[in-house]
Amino acid sequence: MIHSMKQPSFYNNSKFDLVDMNFSQQGDSTARIALRAIRGNDQLISAFPYLQTDYVLPFETEKIVEWSHVAKQEAEICGAGRETFALVFFATDYVENRTIYRTTKKININLSAIGLVIKEPDTNHNAGLNYERDFSAYMPSRDIPRPSYYDFIGKLNYFEECKISEHVKGYMLNVQLINQPEQPDFLTVDIFINIENVRIPELKAGMQVTGALWLQGQIAT
Repeated sequence: MIHSMKQPSFYNNSKFDLVDMNFSQQGDSTARIALRAIRGNDQLISAFPYLQTDYVLPFETEKIVEWSHVAKQEAEICGAGRETFALVFFATDYVENRTIYRTTKKININLSAIGLVIKEPDTNHNAGLNYERDFSAYMPSRDIPRPSYYDFIGKLNYFEECKISEHVKGYMLNVQLINQPEQPDFLTVDIFINIENVRIPELKAGMQVTGALWLQGQIAT
């Protein structure tokens, strides 16, 4: 965050500019993880991690919740994906595309997430309920009172270990959030999660996982 104050911006307007700080420049999966900083009046307004993805979701905006504590330069976008399911995401590009979000209801977004925890489903915790192997669902977080945070259960499509620094490692995951056999990518999400927040001894593609995530998006180009 401190280093971002000295870097050139990739976008600026009359009041704010944006800086991306990638953790790797090697072209591997780690290069997809970045810290985005919002600057204004030579001050750091905000900074957040985000994960770049190629996944595109058709989306229709119904409501925009701007965050006043950051001069309304960050927002959660509420609406519907594929004209079917309700969804709220934090817009990582709101400074750059605020006008588009406010004037265009139907957009395509790149959807991704930052994982908070991932573990195996606890059937005992769920009153003995045995989920089907391909059961997938997401629901508002029970612990974080923000609409872009979700609890989920779904199939782990694939995973890849990545290294942020000498002391920080993590995983790139892809998890199915809605099971639609005729359209496997109906709602899947790429997730980055710190390895310390993975409560599973051994990840396996195809296994059922549960956890919590922060859903993010930006307008697809």
